[in-house]
Amino acid sequence: MRDVSRKVIRLTLFLLLGFMLGGCINKDVKVPEQEVKQILTPQEIRKSKVSKMGEADRKKAFAVAMNEIKNDVKNNPKYTKITLDKPVDNRKWFKDSIYKLWSGEITKDAFIQDGLSKYPTKDYEFYFIASSVLSH
Repeated sequence: MRDVSRKVIRLTLFLLLGFMLGGCINKDVKVPEQEVKQILTPQEIRKSKVSKMGEADRKKAFAVAMNEIKNDVKNNPKYTKITLDKPVDNRKWFKDSIYKLWSGEITKDAFIQDGLSKYPTKDYEFYFIASSVLSH
């Protein structure tokens, strides 16, 4: 009986040691590509979300965002108006740039840099607008 007990104990210890050592071995495990989660940037998420909208929904969502951005601007005492009257194309450029930022077609930095190339003294304003656009 004692002989059997010793064999059982030895076998148990051998198995436990094997399991413990097996867990310590560094194995190169390949994860199938379809299981790897892709990390998307906020711009990519926004672009994907907007691209899934129909044209009517996209126009409505952009109009709502523009109204919220206008309210943000009005409620910010530090913000000074960017005069877009001359040349006349500046209004279209500005609206197109905001739309591209809102829809994820361009980055916040690209929007700000483009704005500063036309209005170099309006760094705060372009940063504020970009932040406002991306929060809506």
